[in-house]
Amino acid sequence: MYFLIGDEGDQTVYVGSECDANSYARTLIDLGRALDVDEDGVELPFRFEMTVSRGKEARLDDWFVVPCLMREDLVAALRAVGVDNLQVFPAEITRNDNGELVPGYVVANIFGTVSCPQVATRSAAPGVAYAFDYEVDPARVGDKLLFRSDEIESLIIAHERVVEVLRARRARGISITSLADTPRVAGAR
Repeated sequence: MYFLIGDEGDQTVYVGSECDANSYARTLIDLGRALDVDEDGVELPFRFEMTVSRGKEARLDDWFVVPCLMREDLVAALRAVGVDNLQVFPAEITRNDNGELVPGYVVANIFGTVSCPQVATRSAAPGVAYAFDYEVDPARVGDKLLFRSDEIESLIIAHERVVEVLRARRARGISITSLADTPRVAGAR
């Protein structure tokens, strides 16, 4: 069984980056492409600024789906279960309220996409141009446990073995939704 991974939606911190030399590299990460540090002009470490929501306690998530930041120990747990398509780069996160560095995070590039073809079209919700049902064919996935959809690269799809790890760790910052329970996904290229 496969699941969609997304942002939880109730984060108390926002981690963002300015337009800099790595803007192009971040776009490639969002597209599921492996990066070549030299060829793609990547400057390490990737730099981010953390903002805490006004009146909120800073809750650091295990995985910030956008901008692909993961705790180092989560990366290790995913690799231990067999995820082998994570490309890891150093990250430097600075709190904008006090200038402190936030340790323990890396940029985790989930590289590789898998075609998840449209198997049905349903009526789109108001204001949504397209809504599709997708099917994950295990033959196309092969041994990938975590990947992006070829049709919509922003969709991160995880095998149930990955989801078991995330749930066992009570990973903060993400939503996990069974593809069987999400018949409509908005957007397409």
